[in-house]
Amino acid sequence: MEKVWTSPNQVYADVNRVLVGSLLRLEPNEADRKRLRRISSDLFAGKLNIHGCGHCQDIAPLLLLRFGDGRSLPSLRRIVNKKDAKQRWPLVRASAFVLAGYSRDDYHTVRKAAGALHDNQLATLVQLVKRIQKYDEVPGRFHQRLIIRFDSVAGQRHIDMQCIASARLLGLCNRKKVKEWLSNKKASLLKEDLSTYDKAIIKRLWPSS
Repeated sequence: MEKVWTSPNQVYADVNRVLVGSLLRLEPNEADRKRLRRISSDLFAGKLNIHGCGHCQDIAPLLLLRFGDGRSLPSLRRIVNKKDAKQRWPLVRASAFVLAGYSRDDYHTVRKAAGALHDNQLATLVQLVKRIQKYDEVPGRFHQRLIIRFDSVAGQRHIDMQCIASARLLGLCNRKKVKEWLSNKKASLLKEDLSTYDKAIIKRLWPSS
């Protein structure tokens, strides 16, 4: 993939965005995971030397969630707290989406940052989490969103990282039925015909009950 990026003939930002998005499906060994963490961090910081790096940056937070080990949390917090009119707001929103799912304290970081904005780019996420926290039970749209996907090209079932990130937001709700649903959903997913890597992702990133 890096050979494609560095090719003098590859000058199309939309192609690079597709290539970056495909990284979310990789199942690397530990050595390759370190390399992907570096690529993800460089992309997040806007330092990845590819055409249209800024066009791809909002994928970086999900890449850091998949391949990271928690060391990216300070960077996510900084980008959410940064008050800069020149910020790339798709990156800020994507960072807030991932950050909020780490803990209630991190959600409060997002909420505080949203409260300090004049042109509020984070209000939709904050309002979503407020609604989630009031759920007595899991609504149907989450039943439809948190599902196994099928890649017709690879001929393989997989868990989508946006599904994981959405589940982590749902984990901010303390209601008993929601916690039970999340626990049962995790057990159900682990019984699916998924790769060992995807099952490890679920075990590592699914919200605790």
